[in-house]
Amino acid sequence: MWHRKICLPVVLVAASALAGCAQYSPWSNARPRPVVVSQADLATFNDAISLTESLHYEAAAGKFQQVFDSFTIAGDRKRAAEAMFWLGFCREKQHRSVEARAIYLRLADEYAGTRAAHQADQRLSRLSGGGRRPAGGDKH
Repeated sequence: MWHRKICLPVVLVAASALAGCAQYSPWSNARPRPVVVSQADLATFNDAISLTESLHYEAAAGKFQQVFDSFTIAGDRKRAAEAMFWLGFCREKQHRSVEARAIYLRLADEYAGTRAAHQADQRLSRLSGGGRRPAGGDKH
């Protein structure tokens, strides 16, 4: 009888520990989980694009910020970078060039190699008349 009192809790603790380890093991052949983006987030992104085309930049910017956060949480770097680009574009069109520049710089640094980062570099060239400036500012 004593073994039931001792063994059952030990087995439950061991099973719980093993269940936690089963989620990730460097020795397993498990592949990373695929990125899952909700249909609602994709619809919101498309709404934001439509708002941008209609020149409703403030409303579009709010939606781009919302989906940027969702795409980031979902691990969808490509869509997160696209949402960040369009957020910067909206800020640029609102004549908020300092904010747009900061967004483009962050995009180019954090999402280097993406199409959106390349587009951000192009927009930075237009904003500053010569592209990204090195860290440290405009000192000569």
